[in-house]
Amino acid sequence: KFTATSNVQAGSVALARPWGADGFAAFLNAELGGHISAAGFTTMSGNDPRNARFHEYGSKGAGANASSRSSYQLNATQAASYPLATIFGSWTPSYSQ
Repeated sequence: KFTATSNVQAGSVALARPWGADGFAAFLNAELGGHISAAGFTTMSGNDPRNARFHEYGSKGAGANASSRSSYQLNATQAASYPLATIFGSWTPSYSQ
């Protein structure tokens, strides 16, 4: 769940930006507040988000905008390749307990 304080302008925050040429992030079933920009992803240090491996699936909320980020969308089969066990291994994040 991505939230912001009331003083953050709507659409003013990128979902992600590639710090390096090989940036990677997948956002699955995220609830995105209205502060997330329609473009979702932006450049950083000359690294273009289209060259990074940014993915999104099943976002909802005011900041969800699959049509503006269509090239980053995964289908259900692709999203299924990101189960928590694969991502975290045996580690259980404290927020999930």
